[in-house]
Amino acid sequence: MFYLHFNCRPHSRFEDLGHRSSNRLRPQLRALEQRELPAIFIPNIYDPVGAATDQAGNVYVSFEEPVLLGTAYDAMVAEYSPQGVLLRQSTVEPHNPSNPLPPGSGDLIPGPGPSGDMWDLQPDGIIYDISNTGVVSTVFNLKTGLTLSQIDESNIIDIQTGMPNSLLGGEIFPTLPGASYGDIVIRGSSIFVTGYSPNYSATGVGDHKFIEQITVTSPTTVSAKILLSSSASPTSGGFGSFPNGLAINPDGILVTTLPYSSSGVLTQNYDALVEYNLNGLSKPVVLGGVSVPSQGMAIDNQGDVLIAAYLNDTGGPHYGLIVINRTLDNLNETDLAGFNAFTLGSTGDVAAAPNQASAYVAIPGLNEVISTQYNVPPRTTVTSKPTDDFDGVGHTQLAVFRPATAQWFIDGEATPITFGDTQLRDIPVPGDYDGTGHTELAVFRPSTAQWFISGHATPISFGDTQLRDIPVPGDYDGTGHTELAVFRPSTAQWFISGHATPITFGDTQLRDIPLPGPAAFLKAKGLIGGMRASGKVTPTVSPIPPKATHLVASEEKRVRQDKSSLGQLLLARRRVQVRSGA
Repeated sequence: MFYLHFNCRPHSRFEDLGHRSSNRLRPQLRALEQRELPAIFIPNIYDPVGAATDQAGNVYVSFEEPVLLGTAYDAMVAEYSPQGVLLRQSTVEPHNPSNPLPPGSGDLIPGPGPSGDMWDLQPDGIIYDISNTGVVSTVFNLKTGLTLSQIDESNIIDIQTGMPNSLLGGEIFPTLPGASYGDIVIRGSSIFVTGYSPNYSATGVGDHKFIEQITVTSPTTVSAKILLSSSASPTSGGFGSFPNGLAINPDGILVTTLPYSSSGVLTQNYDALVEYNLNGLSKPVVLGGVSVPSQGMAIDNQGDVLIAAYLNDTGGPHYGLIVINRTLDNLNETDLAGFNAFTLGSTGDVAAAPNQASAYVAIPGLNEVISTQYNVPPRTTVTSKPTDDFDGVGHTQLAVFRPATAQWFIDGEATPITFGDTQLRDIPVPGDYDGTGHTELAVFRPSTAQWFISGHATPISFGDTQLRDIPVPGDYDGTGHTELAVFRPSTAQWFISGHATPITFGDTQLRDIPLPGPAAFLKAKGLIGGMRASGKVTPTVSPIPPKATHLVASEEKRVRQDKSSLGQLLLARRRVQVRSGA
């Protein structure tokens, strides 16, 4: 059994397009002994697509039950013990001849809150709740619960270019009858889904796959936004019209697959892995050169990404389980030995056992659910990169920022580069925000608390305009790229992007200086560069600041709490609709 570390080099156009380089996933092919061969967990189950687990280790599977002599189907969800014993099953959506999208196997996820419910997203956009006693109820309808005018399509990121593409807004229609939905993830007060929109536009432009975020802010207020799509046409293979898989790790990194063309010919493409930071720090990362058709993804208890995929490499078509570690810098593939795909088509969803002992992969082409053990690849050692390496030469370059002209003078550059504003007291905060391996020009504007980063279409708001926040960007989490951060002198708090709560480190009375902090800014704020009027400051003993800790646990707790809030909001919204006759 082989674990394949994908050998792929990003296309050279990535740097030109401003994509964050994906060279963190370095190639290696190595043979590892698999502890146990994949096995059939549930045999003879028709068209299984969704898979999920609960904290007790029980496995939930969505599938279809043939009716009318096999000419129509009911959508079903069944619960199995960890030993594969059927515990109960429920009819989620019965056959309806008038439905343009007949019931099918939908994606499953644990519902919000501690109740033990499961949520099932049907292809027609209806989200169902299956209680721990098997009772089925409707949570939300993505088509009738939203109008097209409620869906923001003004700033869709096109993964083909890494930039917003205004044309996509007139070509994606999530609420029309032919649109379909696939994977679903709950994070905070939002639901993230993958979808497929047929061509409804007058321009005749092709179909599109997309990632949509639905946010519930009150029982009567729901908004939506299309985050990602691709100007490349959906692939012509078995996944062409099926929405792709989706996962979001505890650090807020969204992973999916979308059509991508390395050649630039938008009809010659493949399903490429895409990484997108929901904290707004960078453009999407595209792992070029590797086709990963997938309808199902999951996150295990350690934050690792599991991807059920239909692969076609030198060994021919086969089903595989791709595992990417939490830091997203190394991956491997477990070949599901003995389960060759050939012409049997796609995989379905994947779910991890709560103890990480195994994963469950639904394969509709085989009418089976497979269980397999998996190994998480080790984290790649991140080589320390020099700061202020503007040209990627491998060492720090001398550079100055001239506020009077907003010009950057960089050693080795023939002419200065203008970036920033001369009147708004912009502060230089260069850094490798996109993980490209070289420093990007960037400024922080105190009057608006906005970060302007070279290559980014719009500024990012992070900080406070009234509390004298000091910009202190850095790689605080060892992610390999610069993170937005500010230090607040009045509270001695560090606010780091992606962290649920600030970290208190320092003293509010002793004029502590954050490192690194722009010297010119600190002087302008009167924090350094001279004594007080008395000419002398009497030192006092300050308590030792608490140790700065990584706040992933707090983030995960916040997300769980928000899940409960989301469930309550959707339930309250449903009650409001019922009362109003909606």
